Amino acid sequence: MLVMPSGDEYLLACFVLGARGSQVSIAGTIPETVVALDRGISAGDLAAARAVREMIWPLAKAINGVPPANRAMARVKTSHAMSSPFAAVDADELLCS
Repeated sequence: MLVMPSGDEYLLACFVLGARGSQVSIAGTIPETVVALDRGISAGDLAAARAVREMIWPLAKAINGVPPANRAMARVKTSHAMSSPFAAVDADELLCS
């Protein structure tokens, strides 16, 4: 069984290549969307998987595609905190760019 390391922006490609899992950081922020991507691939519906990837891309780019790169983990943690139903988050306090 192939499991890929974290790579939010490469998730679709990893699943297409046969990965059955990935340690993807955005799954903590948008779990339903990541599951939908996996379901599309599992069903052999590449068009549906691509459509889901288009939903994932802006968040992946905001986390990983913005300098400085050493702030990516802070951005992941911020996105998790902002999406948590259990915590009221002041985005101005948490955003790291």
